[in-house]
Amino acid sequence: MTVQKTIQIGNPKLRQVCEDVSFPLSEQDIQLGYDLVDTMDSAGLVGEAAVQIGVMKRVFVMGLEKEKKDESDENEFELCICYNPTITQFSDKKEFGREGCGSIAYGKLFGQVERPKSIELEYYDRTGQKHVKKFDGLFARIAQHEIDHLDGILFLDRMDDPTQLYDIDELPRKTDDHTE
Repeated sequence: MTVQKTIQIGNPKLRQVCEDVSFPLSEQDIQLGYDLVDTMDSAGLVGEAAVQIGVMKRVFVMGLEKEKKDESDENEFELCICYNPTITQFSDKKEFGREGCGSIAYGKLFGQVERPKSIELEYYDRTGQKHVKKFDGLFARIAQHEIDHLDGILFLDRMDDPTQLYDIDELPRKTDDHTE
């Protein structure tokens, strides 16, 4: 297990665009994927982008522990390591959802963000195999959040009213809150 330190807002790397990785992947780039999983899991997050640990490469991970998965979630996997991800389609239907971020107060602040409800994501796995998958709901939101990181965008930039941030202790307990 190699947990890395998650950089915080104010670090200029969070505002830079990341570069594609080359295939075949180097051992370092393969390890990067696993380090992101370990870092995400150790912080109790549902996503982590390479830039969040200071690596300027287009790699992110997303996943949920099985017991945290929403019963209505149609997505089949619990974990995905995405190299050179691109969103190729956005749904017209949008929805608001609460988002947090490990790079903003270590995932302790949340705000409402409107995003497309579903997306089509193109990415490569560690073997270089291309995948094109449709994601709905939470996984669509996580992927959009993480790709924003790779493009130097934070969820705060997507909020209609950034003054409406809430500390984790101020949130109603009956809602599902997700930190990416």
